[in-house]
Amino acid sequence: VLGYGAPGVGKSTRASDAPGAVVLPCEDGVGEIDVPRFPRPATQAEVIEAIESITSGTLVIDSLSALEQIIYADMLRGTKWATLEEYAGGWKKYLPDALDLGCRPIVRSLDAMRARGANVVLVAHSRVRAYRDPESDGWDRHTIDLAEGASALLTAWCDAVLFCAHED
Repeated sequence: VLGYGAPGVGKSTRASDAPGAVVLPCEDGVGEIDVPRFPRPATQAEVIEAIESITSGTLVIDSLSALEQIIYADMLRGTKWATLEEYAGGWKKYLPDALDLGCRPIVRSLDAMRARGANVVLVAHSRVRAYRDPESDGWDRHTIDLAEGASALLTAWCDAVLFCAHED
């Protein structure tokens, strides 16, 4: 399950209510919530190590936006590039590597965890993007706050993608 929405809507709280939840806190979203948790990972290897240690229950990864930043930092570590803008020579050239070296190995680890009988809840932030429709005025829509390739991979991989919002 992937749940996404605006800050403060209760994504982390709701995810931590999952049966047998253990949180992998890539950010401070669950700071005040009383739930078992891993130490905050600093590297992709630590993320995969945590995933591989789960044999039952539910792993909650909070949040995908912060996990994406961990992947980017790993990609830059040990290279000649100081920023993503410099990576591989220019604008957005880091995205294919982020998908192949970061997202796909994590998804493979999550697949193996699911095969062991555990569940996954992914928490993500949303962002508002303008949608331009040539036949109307267009509108704004909430999307998952991830690079397009990562968002497409994870939404296709999940059994359910849920938008979380405050009740009016």
